[in-house]
Amino acid sequence: MKGQVSIEFMTLLSLTLLASSILISDLNDRATQMQRTEAYIDAEEVALKTDYALSQSLARKNTTVTLDYSPNLEKKYKVDVNKNQIKVYDYEQLGSFRTRYGFSRNLQVNTTQKYLLEFNGSGIDVR
Repeated sequence: MKGQVSIEFMTLLSLTLLASSILISDLNDRATQMQRTEAYIDAEEVALKTDYALSQSLARKNTTVTLDYSPNLEKKYKVDVNKNQIKVYDYEQLGSFRTRYGFSRNLQVNTTQKYLLEFNGSGIDVR
């Protein structure tokens, strides 16, 4: 009788540990997905801000527009604009977003700095 009780207890304990490990693994996967989603949302915000500044500078010729990212973007994102696409990177590419404007050369900016965009008729210069 005592042997049967201890075997049932060990079986119950094993099943409980197995269920706990599956639950913890699933929670870890969901946390990783959530972090990726937050990074993608930040990358999309960076792309929208860049696209807005580019459209402002192209709408008003011979003008200078300040491109300044919000301080809540804690990471240093690299932004690459080329051929109707804005690509946002941190350590890997987070996203590629379409823009309405095509450029003949790359514009590379970093979200931790402030830039001046100037449209001079032949293209946009970054200062």
